[in-house]
Amino acid sequence: MDPSFSMSAFRRDVAARLDADQDQEEKPKPPTKPTPPPFPGAGWFRPGAKNIHVTALGKQLVARGYGRYYSQGPGPSWTNSDRTAVRAYQTAQGWKGADADGYPGPSTWSRLFS
Repeated sequence: MDPSFSMSAFRRDVAARLDADQDQEEKPKPPTKPTPPPFPGAGWFRPGAKNIHVTALGKQLVARGYGRYYSQGPGPSWTNSDRTAVRAYQTAQGWKGADADGYPGPSTWSRLFS
């Protein structure tokens, strides 16, 4: 046995390290900002379209205060209500003309889901 080794000093060092590790683990991490889902593509938002992306878009529009454009829904079918709600959202962003056509593009989608 090494005469310079002290079991009590070793135990004290281990306990100190374990306490330091616990202190680091207990610190709350700042919340991370969720990233918006990727834009699925314009083809999902056309007359006759029926899919989960239309539903997600409609739910997000309702959450952002554009639910008044829906008499019922939102649902999986792309309707004039969806287009009117998207157009109102785009106009509220200050977009005009082709940028406020009522069809979501990458910018509309990203901003709406951010």
